[in-house]
Amino acid sequence: MASPYSTGGGGAHFESRVVAYYLAAILSESPARGILGRYAVQALTQRAAFDEPLDDIIVTGPLDDGRQSKLHLQIKSDLSFTDKDSEWVSVLQQSWDTFKGQFDSDRDRLGAAIGTYSARADKHYQAVLKWAAYSVSGKHFIDRIRKEDYSHKTKSEFVETVRTVLESYSSQPVDDELILAVSP
Repeated sequence: MASPYSTGGGGAHFESRVVAYYLAAILSESPARGILGRYAVQALTQRAAFDEPLDDIIVTGPLDDGRQSKLHLQIKSDLSFTDKDSEWVSVLQQSWDTFKGQFDSDRDRLGAAIGTYSARADKHYQAVLKWAAYSVSGKHFIDRIRKEDYSHKTKSEFVETVRTVLESYSSQPVDDELILAVSP
């Protein structure tokens, strides 16, 4: 049985709110969450038909050097971040396809906008993403994740789940450098 939230269009309403946030940032020439650029200048939605795997919204902003930064997002009401969550696995697969396409890890970002607050995601998974962003190498990142009495096992399990799903989907090994590149 489906929940009243999903049958009542709750996911669609959340997606509209996320898109509205980025449109407001564009209209006001304001910085927008997740954009490396100074501010957002363009938002494109539902781009799967145009070879954009993370297709719910793609936001573009100018960088100081004249290049453009892109943020590719999937918008979901809820994710459990486990290999049993088909939505999460799908987001990882779409992220991989985006990453392997025309993606520049120096200026572009990918991710998921989530409507339901999760204390576990906030405490552990957000920390993993921050550690990835501030790690100097894949080895440094993985050493940090695996270090006992420094990192919680939930962080390590999350990274290994991402690695396992991506290796299964891509049919190739995903080394530490690649995990670091996909994480931010």
